[in-house]
Amino acid sequence: ENKLALPVLLSISDIWQQFIIGDYAKCLDKLKALNLVPIYNTSENATSIILSQGKEMSTLLNIDPILKNLSNVLILTMYSIQKIKEKISTTKDQTKSVMIEAKTQLNQISKNCMTYVGITPYRLSKQTYTTLLSIESELYK
Repeated sequence: ENKLALPVLLSISDIWQQFIIGDYAKCLDKLKALNLVPIYNTSENATSIILSQGKEMSTLLNIDPILKNLSNVLILTMYSIQKIKEKISTTKDQTKSVMIEAKTQLNQISKNCMTYVGITPYRLSKQTYTTLLSIESELYK
């Protein structure tokens, strides 16, 4: 069990370091590779994909140290999306269509994460739900 947990926890630590230095795109890429939360930008069959991914992730999430970090990973994911969207909005080098497409993809990733939060069998704290909802509401302003 600890042999499975250690690499995941080290990856989470590395992701936090990327977040702290402000490399949000790399942070999101590493979160996607970690495969603890559904990070993909498609809406087709999103719920069924999230359910199937949830079953795959259940092995890792049954390990207590990893489960304890699920809230942090979800919050980190949503904050990364928010920061990337803010950066896209302030970048003047992109065409409007590229900016809209990027924001649409990020919105879909956030929707998929929030869907996962709603259907995950793991209990999260009220503070986590409040924080995630607050971040999500900021994404759509």
